[in-house]
Amino acid sequence: MKHSELIRKLRKERGLTQSQLAEGICSRGTISGLEKGISQPSFEIITQLIDRLNLSLSEYDFILREKQFTKKQKDLIYIVNNPEEIDSLLTRYKETNDFYYYWIYIQRMLVLEKKRGKTSFNEYYKERENIEKRLNQIEEWTSFECALFINSLFLFDDDFIFRKYDLNMKEMLDQQYVSQYADIYSAFLLNAVTLFFERDNAMLRDYFLRELNQKSMRPQEIYYKMHVTFFDALISKQYIAAEKIILWFNIMKYENKGDELKRFLEKHKK
Repeated sequence: MKHSELIRKLRKERGLTQSQLAEGICSRGTISGLEKGISQPSFEIITQLIDRLNLSLSEYDFILREKQFTKKQKDLIYIVNNPEEIDSLLTRYKETNDFYYYWIYIQRMLVLEKKRGKTSFNEYYKERENIEKRLNQIEEWTSFECALFINSLFLFDDDFIFRKYDLNMKEMLDQQYVSQYADIYSAFLLNAVTLFFERDNAMLRDYFLRELNQKSMRPQEIYYKMHVTFFDALISKQYIAAEKIILWFNIMKYENKGDELKRFLEKHKK
């Protein structure tokens, strides 16, 4: 679908005239030219029009592509369904120099290692250095850098984690009105608490647990609040209370999470 067709379709569906859509953004003639395909407004104007139409950029792009997956999304789906082809991601990375493919390759490798029961990843020092370099050279993090950081957390040392949290992840607090960033920040806090439990770093464990507890006050964040209650029970050695949380995960059909926390409880009982 073309921009001209989509803007016209979205405008009409929402009952707006060209003048109403343009008000405070551009001239009516700009909208007319856009819909006829004879002019191309600036990116700034396009983003304002999309916002006026109550869409996000990602939603607009998805509709523009006629709800088809991007090449990257298709590549990821293929690898998830064909894990034996994981080396093709490295080939794709070398062809495009797109760090996305390198990250997916490392992520899938680590997932496979974890499934085999591996707990130490010291030999992945080159991969860690490459990811740290990438994260250090980008000042304005997006959801991609955040996901890269969160899913590689256990590769980094404690100082690096806290430094990047302080410099980059805290910015998510200013964007939590966007649900995507609220979820990213909560996921980071949960991963950090779990990691520092594993590393027996009580200071950072308790710090991030407090942050997670404060972040999980809304009813829709019950998933994270249940983790806070579980960790609190484990720290205070109230193991029966921890087992009740595991039971609730199972009742809500989160059996994999229940099994994961059950193993975690058995490992960290003192």
